[in-house]
Amino acid sequence: MVPFAGNKRYTALVIAIHDRKPDGFEIKGIDSIAEKGIRFSDKHIEFIEWIADYYGAFPGDVLRAALPVAFRLESVSYVELSGEASFENSSFTHTERRVVDALSDGNSYTVAELQKLTSIKGILPAVKSLLDRGVVVVKEVVDPLFKPRSESWINFKGEFNDDLWRGLKRAAMQSGVMQLFKESGVNAMPRSLILQSNPNYAAAIRELCKKGILEVENREVMPISGCEECVPSNSLNPAQNDALQSINSLFEKFGTILLHGVTSSGKTEVYIKLIEQVIAQGKCVLFMLPEIALTIQIIKRLKRVFGGEVGVYHSGMSDRERAEVWRRQSGDNPYKLLLGVRSSLFLPHNNLGLIIVDEEHDTSYKQREPSPRYNGRDSALMLAKMCGAKALLGSATPSFESYRNAIGAKFGLVELTQRHGNFVMPRVELADLADARRRKVMCGNFTPLLVKEMRRVLSEGGQVILFQDRRGYSTFVRCDKCGHVPQCPACDVSMTYYKGDNRMMCRYCGRIFTIATHCSECTDGTYRMGRAGTEKIEEEIAKLFPDYPVDRIDTDSMSNKSRFRESIANFESGKTRILVGTRMIAKGLDFGGVKLVGVIDADTLIHLPDFRAEERAFAQLLQVSGRCGRRGNDGVVIIQTAEPKREIFEWVKQCDYYTMFNTLAAERKEFGYPPFTKAIGVEFRHKDRNVVRGYANNVVKFLRLKLGATAVEGPAEPDVARIGNMYRVTLLLKLTDYNHFRLAKFSLDTLAESRDKSIRVIVDIDTY
Repeated sequence: MVPFAGNKRYTALVIAIHDRKPDGFEIKGIDSIAEKGIRFSDKHIEFIEWIADYYGAFPGDVLRAALPVAFRLESVSYVELSGEASFENSSFTHTERRVVDALSDGNSYTVAELQKLTSIKGILPAVKSLLDRGVVVVKEVVDPLFKPRSESWINFKGEFNDDLWRGLKRAAMQSGVMQLFKESGVNAMPRSLILQSNPNYAAAIRELCKKGILEVENREVMPISGCEECVPSNSLNPAQNDALQSINSLFEKFGTILLHGVTSSGKTEVYIKLIEQVIAQGKCVLFMLPEIALTIQIIKRLKRVFGGEVGVYHSGMSDRERAEVWRRQSGDNPYKLLLGVRSSLFLPHNNLGLIIVDEEHDTSYKQREPSPRYNGRDSALMLAKMCGAKALLGSATPSFESYRNAIGAKFGLVELTQRHGNFVMPRVELADLADARRRKVMCGNFTPLLVKEMRRVLSEGGQVILFQDRRGYSTFVRCDKCGHVPQCPACDVSMTYYKGDNRMMCRYCGRIFTIATHCSECTDGTYRMGRAGTEKIEEEIAKLFPDYPVDRIDTDSMSNKSRFRESIANFESGKTRILVGTRMIAKGLDFGGVKLVGVIDADTLIHLPDFRAEERAFAQLLQVSGRCGRRGNDGVVIIQTAEPKREIFEWVKQCDYYTMFNTLAAERKEFGYPPFTKAIGVEFRHKDRNVVRGYANNVVKFLRLKLGATAVEGPAEPDVARIGNMYRVTLLLKLTDYNHFRLAKFSLDTLAESRDKSIRVIVDIDTY
């Protein structure tokens, strides 16, 4: 813990000790060691420094991403009344009086707490005025660092002899406590266990402690990741066994291997066998998944085999839980198998032998905001290299970058082309939205073909998944008279309507508004719904099939971990028959009863201003299709589209990844896009549109001189040209090789040193 910027206190990480006194700086002492249990190895620090250097981030930003919130010790400004001030009512404004009244209880409060107590939004001017006049004082208090969860244990210090029982002859409760110790045959028991036997034993324990017979000890409680009885892993079928043997053989030549296996081919069983091999060698494994949603089912599968050796780390856990996992990984008894999302890379990994990156194509591995804007998959490969470990990438729809590295012999390549149990892939049919709308036979957002298949599957006892990659009730609303579409006042984007709360929300800045009864522009018309989101799909399904339970999974409906677990458990057990959701349900989950998957509007996946749109749409459609027919050969996928003749749908119907890759890769190569170049996205933001455009134009001229005219695409305004009242202009740098890439980074660093600080510059390395 170090002093910084006046009276502020922060945690700092010591990465080196030297005897070179810096010139021109005041030297300050370290206040104290904040957490002795945190240990960073040389490899750990090297990895943090690599992330900072490669992705153009400050090391402090990387450290903030690496450490759990509970370890980020910072001082907080607390306000309290001055003991020497005179409190004349006439000397205060109404706002100041409310602040003084809130502090009159003698306690200290942070500014945020004061604001909540007084319900005053702009409280800082009032606090500043009172501070200047000496009415209040501000003191710097360091919030306590994470303290591990502890549990009270009761220790028996003596012996069971006649003197002991004679002394307790008239104390029935105390005798009862001691009888528990005697019957259990132990000298220490958790206090909670004793009170479970009789809640009235609490007073007896206190008296026995006063007599010196018992004593209380606080013991640290480590998180229990799983203590189920382990069962042997499943035997592999011939195809899986061949894949395992190929992986082991290729690891002798390659540090990284891509496992390309179709959905439901049994990649997880291959992972489990590899994990067993690595743990048997005395090493640890990091198993990465792109989203928290995918951890629910796979945790169960892994714990059945590895029991308490499985640890979990993701943002859905509490700060305390994450801090406890960090402490264990930093100690002498780390988890042998750690399951986590991209942030799990930053844990202290000791004796790492293997990193598995499942669903390696997924865009969730990419950190967008805030800095560091790193790619979890690519960073995992570097971590494995630094630790001397192997890396296995797995996917049914590999990213173009990984697949090109595999066919180019930079990675090893192993393929699983058949589903487990030799079940065939589901039958894919296209439903023509344009034709159904023209003939006016749509049933809400459903074509007759999709409704017919839902009725058939539900009547036969099967389950249905409906995929719509839009949240809310409607992605926009439009006046039926003047055509006005309400937009966020701070962002150039329409507001998403939520019927359940009768509100509209901006998906970019989070502003919330109550929807008006009539149009805010013409005051005459009423609003009509635009493109449907998951909330509307759920409502329509409940009306169409009132006899079948329906549930919805998206980031709006899943308010907490227990709610999500409940939804997954209900669908697994068959209690829920229809599941509506976004991409949270489109990959990785394994439900045996699903016989039908319906894609409500596939065109929204394709018509995006992104050169990767078709690649990602193909992956999304193939992944969601893979959720059905996993226990038999009767799976059906209905894709609703207004453009059924597009090539991409034929590729999906045939599960033809290779033709998709070859076709789109040829286009990418011709126009110089990744994976044939390295890409850097650059975004400029400023509150004045002319200022940001002028600056972007000057930057483009400079970069084209340094990097070449063809290396710079832009400047251009993105679809959402303003976010949070800041105007945006973007560039895309396409760089031919690593030297060109380093030159681009150096040029951007040179610009950063001389730019107007009011202009925000966001550099996104490998912006895919």
